[in-house]
Amino acid sequence: MANYGIKVTLPGKDITSTEPRDYVFSSQFTTLKVYSEFSGTIGIANNGTGYGTFTHGLGFVPMVIPFTESTFNANRWYLGAGAIIDTYVYPSYGQSNIGTGAGTLAILNFSGGSVTARYKIFVMGDDGE
Repeated sequence: MANYGIKVTLPGKDITSTEPRDYVFSSQFTTLKVYSEFSGTIGIANNGTGYGTFTHGLGFVPMVIPFTESTFNANRWYLGAGAIIDTYVYPSYGQSNIGTGAGTLAILNFSGGSVTARYKIFVMGDDGE
């Protein structure tokens, strides 16, 4: 292991270790990166679905991490994966479509009325630079 960069060891491990498993993080190795971030606002009728689209252009299907806001403009964000939030608006992986160049995030509304939902999407990947 080179003697430059950023290194974080596990408790009880020495920073001079040459064993990669002794490190929580080392800049010597590739790590998952946030390639791009998208956000938007969607009006959704009760029992309806809103769609947020984004273009990443990576050429492969990336890992995507969606967040929705619990209450409009409350700045309390919740990770997707069907976690029901205060307004019962949440991302739906079953209806979302992530492709090699773009994607669509489906957001379901079961709040009992029309809502405005904000979302953020983090696209994880590496453009090779």
